[in-house]
Amino acid sequence: MNFRILTSGVSVLCLSTWCLNKNQSVEFLQSLNRNASLEADAAFHNPAGLAFLKANGLYLGGGSQIILEDRTIQESTDLLNAYGPSQYEGAIHSWVFPTIQAVYHKDDLSLFLHGGPLGGGGVGEFDQGLPKFDNMILGYATQIGSTVKAMVDTSYQRQLALGGLPGMHVTTGTVQSLQYHRDMSFTGDEMTLGGTMGACYRIVPTVSLSAAYRFSYARNAYQGSAKVSVLKVAYQGSQGLPLANVSGASVDSTLNAQARHVMDSLWRNVDVDVVSTGVAHGVVLGADFKPNEIWNIGVRFEWNSELELTNETSTLVAPDGLVPYLASFADGAKTNLTEPMVLAAGVSWKGVRDLTLESSWTYAFYENVDRGGLEALYHNSLFAGLGARYQVIPNLETSVGYAYDWAFKDNAAREETDFDLPTHYFSTGLGFQATPRLKLNAGAMYGLALDRHGISIASGAEQKMTSNTIDLGIGVEWSPGI
Repeated sequence: MNFRILTSGVSVLCLSTWCLNKNQSVEFLQSLNRNASLEADAAFHNPAGLAFLKANGLYLGGGSQIILEDRTIQESTDLLNAYGPSQYEGAIHSWVFPTIQAVYHKDDLSLFLHGGPLGGGGVGEFDQGLPKFDNMILGYATQIGSTVKAMVDTSYQRQLALGGLPGMHVTTGTVQSLQYHRDMSFTGDEMTLGGTMGACYRIVPTVSLSAAYRFSYARNAYQGSAKVSVLKVAYQGSQGLPLANVSGASVDSTLNAQARHVMDSLWRNVDVDVVSTGVAHGVVLGADFKPNEIWNIGVRFEWNSELELTNETSTLVAPDGLVPYLASFADGAKTNLTEPMVLAAGVSWKGVRDLTLESSWTYAFYENVDRGGLEALYHNSLFAGLGARYQVIPNLETSVGYAYDWAFKDNAAREETDFDLPTHYFSTGLGFQATPRLKLNAGAMYGLALDRHGISIASGAEQKMTSNTIDLGIGVEWSPGI
């Protein structure tokens, strides 16, 4: 069995990859399609569209969301079925997921600022640990058991050869089993914060262009432990060698004693406590085409520099034989989390009184990201959908939306901590114009992920992964009186 790793690959515990470069406002949460927005939330979704704001002055907006996601991993192998749970459940929650935007609009020019989490934004807890924890420990014990068996058999061979019986084996028929009880946990706390500032200008009455700079700061903290109360290798069924007066029971006893000694000498409970940080810089370019009061088309392109995280490790304890496999958690180790280039576009249509239809597409070039030689396991992704907004009464707007996220990972690349599952998203929302200047927004979203399979990097076995997400948000927008 391959017990290569404990948590290598536990470098991304994303709160659903749909957060990345998509969910950046409560207005998005309402309809899931804002890439052609002509309101203040366009500071992120359609920055060039800010040139078409209705009135001169300062626009301020923001909100916060509560995001709850549950995850399940199923891995059915002989070892996990016999000694560990075959199903592992975890929860990722973000009680505060804030976004803000500010725009100053004057005639054909708008200056804008947007801030919020670009990725992560939640704390993930797996109280049962992860399959790779159990695979690592069980594989470690199995290998020790096999090594002890070979050593004991070789020792007997040498003694028997001196007695005139060369080439004889006493461990024939030996059956090896394990005794295993543990207490595990894993927690990941991730956040990539982004700040975007820029300007847009209407170059002709129907076309505007925008340019912006983005600064990203990532901080990922991981704590994992594997406390083993019982870890033993047991042997029975050895045939011994009656010809040399060596009983099978005595061989079993020797094997058990040696295995217990080796295990007690080598095993140490695993404890990992790591914080990784890094910064990146980006450029966001945009264009908007508004031929009339019915149609609007927005486009934006994002380029991000390399985002390399560096570890500050306060604790890294494991048996010596496993330390090399925890190199990704060593102090000073680096991890590449560079975000892909993104091309996003959207269309809005207001051909019916009080009704607005919205459609958006966000295409991410994951195939162009350096994956250390594993680029073939990734493909470009697309997030696309359709939304609608309806003005029920002059100061009350309702909205609904749907979007589908085509995942960017093949099965072999899916990790226990970053599923990246294809997902259907459904949303609804309300917007209430409390005063001519103040608007209140609320939204709710449900994400239904499609079951997919991954490949365990610890055992090589197939894993079934499931996930569901609930998102609730509220926000406010302050704008010049219209």
